[in-house]
Amino acid sequence: MEFAEKKRAILEFKACDHCLGRQFHSKIKAPNELIGAAVRKSRSIKEATRLAEKGRLPAMDGKECMLCGGLFIRIPEAISSIKRSTSGLEYSTFLMGCRIPAALMENEEKLFSKIGMDGVESIKREVNRLIGKEITKETGKAADFKSPDLNIVHDFSRNSTEVQVNPLFIYGRYQKLERGLPQTKWPCSSCMGRGCKECGNTGKQYKETVEDLVASVVLAETGGKDTKFHGHGREDKDARMLGEGRPFILEVDKPVRRDIDWKKLEKAINDKFAKKIRITGLRPSGKEEVVIIKTITFDKCYRALVKCESPPSKEELKKLEGLAGMEISQKTPTRVLHRRADKVRVRKIKSIKCRPTKKPDEFECEITAEAGTYIKELITGDFGRTIPSFAGITGKNCECKELDVMDIIEIKK
Repeated sequence: MEFAEKKRAILEFKACDHCLGRQFHSKIKAPNELIGAAVRKSRSIKEATRLAEKGRLPAMDGKECMLCGGLFIRIPEAISSIKRSTSGLEYSTFLMGCRIPAALMENEEKLFSKIGMDGVESIKREVNRLIGKEITKETGKAADFKSPDLNIVHDFSRNSTEVQVNPLFIYGRYQKLERGLPQTKWPCSSCMGRGCKECGNTGKQYKETVEDLVASVVLAETGGKDTKFHGHGREDKDARMLGEGRPFILEVDKPVRRDIDWKKLEKAINDKFAKKIRITGLRPSGKEEVVIIKTITFDKCYRALVKCESPPSKEELKKLEGLAGMEISQKTPTRVLHRRADKVRVRKIKSIKCRPTKKPDEFECEITAEAGTYIKELITGDFGRTIPSFAGITGKNCECKELDVMDIIEIKK
């Protein structure tokens, strides 16, 4: 479309300098309002470019403009609303959005149907850009289009601001020092989390979990509403997690505070629950790392205390150590069949070392195995569902009395 024809079509909507300039946004390098003032005075794109480069000031306030209705002169009012709505929230990054009155959006669509959208900056894009730039100038906060702390939406029809506080993700490792402590919240099996006499109206199957302990301190520090616990796998509730600990990410819903002293937070958790858990390596994380922590592969090293129906011989312990380097076949354990699909898993045993204890019918094993190996079933055989097993090799009933995860070893892909 020729310059004059395009200009005439835009001015039919009584366009202000902002809205006139937006239609030539990519053609002339200047602020839209200066582009519009230059286009209004010009007969060609070249002449408009020269005028805009001189910095000619806009001449219209836009109140009669059918494309913005004077919306651009209301931007300071919008910024004030945004500052009120974000007051008291700690954040470093934001993403700006807006809602424009429907009648204005309809008029813009009508204009686009006449002149096309080549080189145009939409009203939403310019409004978001101008407000975002001003917020950064006044607060020092940065725009982030991927993972902002806040999503801000200003509604120009209602002159109101909505703020979505995005989750805070915290990475760390936990050691579980006490047996009988599950990793995450379990809903009560009687009421499925609604609350009943069986669970003391808590809705929980277990009074405490690793998640509960960590979250209680984190929520107090951040002012968050709730948490989700993302762990790299989990150990049985009666197993300890030792060594350097298990990686996890705690997702905090609607945090008020994000500027956290991570070492101080670690100390607060560890001092409060010294006999139960220990937390290390707290730092900021993100939802991308949640995906990584759920998919990355680790071998695991365990310590198992095994009880036999009769004392094992040295030869039998040597046979057990011979499992090193072998693959075992495991059907889904009977103890978890109620919540997991019944299928066969093949896992490799990397190493086994056995040593006797003071009790003749007990011995200790240090076992390194692929992720997903059921160690208790490796020992008991689980009624023949795990082959080979300690019970199968010795011909004796074997029981795992204690189990500890000693190390989690990342496998490099």
